[in-house]
Amino acid sequence: MQKTYQDIATGLLFLVLGVASYLYALTIPRRMPVGIDSGFLPELVSLAIILVSLLYIGSAILLYRKETSRRTAARAATPQGGTEGKSQELSSSASEDNPKRLFIFAANFVLLVAYVGVLPLLGFILSTIPYLMMQIQLLGGEKKLKSLVFNAVFSVVTSVLIWMIFVKGFGLVLPSGLWE
Repeated sequence: MQKTYQDIATGLLFLVLGVASYLYALTIPRRMPVGIDSGFLPELVSLAIILVSLLYIGSAILLYRKETSRRTAARAATPQGGTEGKSQELSSSASEDNPKRLFIFAANFVLLVAYVGVLPLLGFILSTIPYLMMQIQLLGGEKKLKSLVFNAVFSVVTSVLIWMIFVKGFGLVLPSGLWE
C-alpha cells in the first residue's frame, strides 16, 4: 500500500514537471512560422513526460484497487491474525532491496550530472556513447562480455542515429565539442 502512494506521488510530481516544462517550452522563440524549429523537441518531450506520468498514475490507481479488493477477499476468507507473518516477510525483503535502489538512484543522478557537464566539452556523440553504455550496464546489471560488446555497439549506433536524425533530418544544432 505504501508503494502505491509513492507511485501516485511520483506520477503527480512528474505530471507537474511535465506541465511546467511544456509551458516553458512554449516561451522558446520561433525561428520559423511553420515546421520543426527549436521549440519542437522540448514540447514533444514535455508532452511525453505528461503522458507517461498519467499512465503511471493510472496504473498505480488500478493496482491499488486490485490490492484493496484482494485484501478484502482475503480478510473474508481467513480468520483474524492469519496474515501477520506474510506482511513481515514482505517488509523485510523490501528493506533489503532499499540500499540497492538507493545506489542505482544515486549513480543515475551522478551519471546524468556528469553527462550534462561533459556534453559541451566533448560534444553529443562522444558524450552520449559512454553515458549510454554506463546507464545500460547500471540498469541492466549483466556483466558478461557478450552483453558488454552488445551495449557498446548499441550505444555507438544509437548515438550516431540520434545525431543524424536531429542534425541532418531536422536541421537542429547539437553540441559539437571536439568536432568543431
